[in-house]
Amino acid sequence: MNNIDWVSIKDFPIIFPEIDDSSRIQRATDTGYTVFFPDGDYICKNVIPRNNMHWFGLGNAVLKLPRGTTEGSILYYGNLNHQTIDIDDSLPALKGIRIEGIQFDANGNDSASTRLITLVNVYDVNIEYCKFFISNTGILLSSTTSHASYERNHNINIDTCEFTQSDITVPLGFAINMQAAIHGGNIHMCIFINLKVRSAIRMYESTIVNDHIYSSSSWNFDKNKFINIKDPLPGKTGTGNDANGMYLRGIFLNVTNNEFWGVEGNNIEMQNTQLSKFTRNPFNDERFNSVSGNKFVILDEHLFQGEAVVHFRNSHTIASNNQFFIDCTSGQKGYFPCITAKWGQRVQIMGNNFKTINTREVVEIYGAVGTYGLDYEDVIISNNIFDPNIVKSYGSVKITSVGTSVIKSVLIEGNSFKGFNAVEFCNAFLNSSYGQIEKIVFKGNSVEGKPFTFKNGSPKKIESDMFGTYTFYVNATTGDDNNARLTEIGYPAKTLSRVLTMLPKNCESASIIIKIADGIYNNVTSVGLSEFQMNGMLTITGNVTTPNNVIIPRIYFWNSFIQQLIIEGVKTNHATTDGVSFQYFTGFANIRNSLLHSKDALTALASDRIIVENCDFNNIRYGISAQRLTTIYSSSNTGLSRINNLRAQSGGTIIMNGTQPSGTELMDTGGQIR
Repeated sequence: MNNIDWVSIKDFPIIFPEIDDSSRIQRATDTGYTVFFPDGDYICKNVIPRNNMHWFGLGNAVLKLPRGTTEGSILYYGNLNHQTIDIDDSLPALKGIRIEGIQFDANGNDSASTRLITLVNVYDVNIEYCKFFISNTGILLSSTTSHASYERNHNINIDTCEFTQSDITVPLGFAINMQAAIHGGNIHMCIFINLKVRSAIRMYESTIVNDHIYSSSSWNFDKNKFINIKDPLPGKTGTGNDANGMYLRGIFLNVTNNEFWGVEGNNIEMQNTQLSKFTRNPFNDERFNSVSGNKFVILDEHLFQGEAVVHFRNSHTIASNNQFFIDCTSGQKGYFPCITAKWGQRVQIMGNNFKTINTREVVEIYGAVGTYGLDYEDVIISNNIFDPNIVKSYGSVKITSVGTSVIKSVLIEGNSFKGFNAVEFCNAFLNSSYGQIEKIVFKGNSVEGKPFTFKNGSPKKIESDMFGTYTFYVNATTGDDNNARLTEIGYPAKTLSRVLTMLPKNCESASIIIKIADGIYNNVTSVGLSEFQMNGMLTITGNVTTPNNVIIPRIYFWNSFIQQLIIEGVKTNHATTDGVSFQYFTGFANIRNSLLHSKDALTALASDRIIVENCDFNNIRYGISAQRLTTIYSSSNTGLSRINNLRAQSGGTIIMNGTQPSGTELMDTGGQIR
């Protein structure tokens, strides 16, 4: 013994028949003193720590597993079966483990049951200035599946350590594997380099015990570096359990100021699936995870195989002030987003800088109700710089809702969208196949391309200060309602009803044109819009020269506001009711250069400012009918209405100019024709 404070391992020689250093290290540890490891190699296995244990070296003491080890660890506290972590509550919690300045080497043992350090039911652990040469898993931290175990498993700190492997061609498990709820910890200034692992850091699974959720929480991952992390399962697109950088399940997780260079799978995947499994959710709105101030670099030579650089599932997450540089010039990796958020609940993406070359959309918000799916309460995308060179998408931000999922609110504000379209809506309306996006607010953004593109739908409501002009195409002969890009001239819809269902229920500053090719559109007897708000212009245009070539039985607009509506170049021919119908319509409507040959030509009830001009009438009953304070201007119309050509009732007014269809005028209950 050197003194009463610490002992050197050299003071504990190997005693026959001992064949390695395990027993003498155990004897030194059991003294309760600090144990000093001089430089040199030590062969050992399953040394059991004790309370307030302290090991230290000067950087060149190397603890190695014996060659041929198939299960076990250099330092081990847990059960005897190294493949199963679950043990009974008789294992007491261990407190106060400190290790510094020591190297741990798996010595080529790559069995799934070999690890360098295994600690179960521990707290107040500090591992500093150490180096780990791993062949399967470096550090395993876990707890027993019991209420008491989850309450006491906390305060783990791993600082300024390095994790690597000698042969990067061999696929491994994890550098650090946290396989249960662990509360409060830090992984700080560590380097993960030249690894072929499922995840460099894995925090796995939350658990319900006695109707209470236990989840890893209050962890900080700060100033670490992840360099050349290869995918052990090339070709995978994400299994739900792997992210080659960090795979994290928990709450109050902060990933800050880290650097990721050439991580070939998801650099970060963050989720908490228990949010959807537990109906009495104890998490409040403030329990966000944070990914901020990080740098992500994937160059063209890296073989990226993940779903996204940063991938969120079922989490309340903030991604802020990160930098992304993604180069896929040769296209060898396929295409992937920088950030993907799937399955609710709250996501904020703020102040990030995205520079991408030959990639897919930059940010994807994906709502789906399934095993783990939740509706999104709100999504905020603000003050980011999008500088993409995209070849596989139609927008820097892609928003998708499928199944019965609902994305309730999306705010896109103060972003810079350089050189490309801003937002693509995909599967955004509610029916048997698609979900629903309820509201988009788009304001204060700088956009070089179009603000929006539409694929299979649009949100119910769009509030935007720069909507733009969009043209949709319809062709009864060559169209297909399953076409995704209905705003491209070569990909028309087959029916007018398909396009009308895609339009947002509420949008600002919009100009939408629907171009209808010659054909008969009688797949349904009536098409139109209801509960629709549009502060802009909607134009439905057929064949202005020969409107008889575009036949639509009936068009209606009910309980809607459209700042300016134009219908032109069509023929209506419904046999039993009106061809054009307005009920509780506000705004301005112009029906022109059309053939109104239905039983009744046009009926407007409690609506205003409707102009009918240069149209031909051929009606069994009524021509133009204005009811309940509606005002209709009839100008330069021709043809025949067999009962009443003009009919004004209940305070309705028809103002004539030029020729009118022949027939008898009718005014009653305060109606006026003049």
